Amino acid sequence: MTAAAAVLADATRPRRALQEVDWGLLLLFEGLFVVMRGVEQAGLPHAVVAGVAGPLATGTAEALARMGAAVTLLSQAVSNVPAVMLFLPTMQSLPAPAAGTLWLGLAAFSTLAGKLTVIGSVANVIVFETARREGVEVGFFEYLKVGAPLTLGTLLIAWGVLAVR
Repeated sequence: MTAAAAVLADATRPRRALQEVDWGLLLLFEGLFVVMRGVEQAGLPHAVVAGVAGPLATGTAEALARMGAAVTLLSQAVSNVPAVMLFLPTMQSLPAPAAGTLWLGLAAFSTLAGKLTVIGSVANVIVFETARREGVEVGFFEYLKVGAPLTLGTLLIAWGVLAVR
């Protein structure tokens, strides 16, 4: 709300400023957070994380690998920020010895996993929507040809660095 007031206050023509707002993107963000809040209130985050990642409390290299795979899959289903939101309750209940490495893993994997596909991160959606308005179209599979090897390679490197930590 404050940002909107600042934009309008600084604009010599408020109508022009409002026309520049990407309303579809704002609606996407709102929808993501509303859905994730519903998932949270339904008590599903623990079930989703346990079902996709399995037990993480050990903090082993295997637990890190499962977390990396789970974050990557969930990022493609709901985008990387909501995927992190699903992990928060589980992460907050981890024992101290495993928590440090797994928190770093969550940060690294969610950042990298978002680059796998166009829809894996809202940042990607913003870039490709802006490019489309400028007349540049990049298809899902065209992006995937670059995104998949880059993402999988960097996820593997991140896992390796964290596993020997």
